[in-house]
Amino acid sequence: MSFPRARYRTAPDIRVRPVNEMDVCLVYTPSNPRLYALNPTAWLVMELCDGRDWRSLERKYYAAIEPVRSREAARAELEHTVNDLVGMGIVEITRKIDHLKTTNARLQGGTTDVTQSQS
Repeated sequence: MSFPRARYRTAPDIRVRPVNEMDVCLVYTPSNPRLYALNPTAWLVMELCDGRDWRSLERKYYAAIEPVRSREAARAELEHTVNDLVGMGIVEITRKIDHLKTTNARLQGGTTDVTQSQS
């Protein structure tokens, strides 16, 4: 699952609505119109996908659930969840350089035409 130059981030066009009283997060994907109800695990993983690389994502996820899961179980759960979120169009995998260009464009108030890649 780990790609050395990959970054994991939420898709820019999704709509997110936490429903705390039901312990779910609703996510709408307009590019492929669907509504998903994420359980707490998927919700946490989505929140952690903020442009970080796989190692950082693993560390943060394990730190959040450490008393409940072993490192190996956490890694397997994270990999499965990220794959599901990517398949749903909620999380995307970008190259490090794409992430930096997009971040710089946002900081400068502009837009970017960087195409997203799953390599």
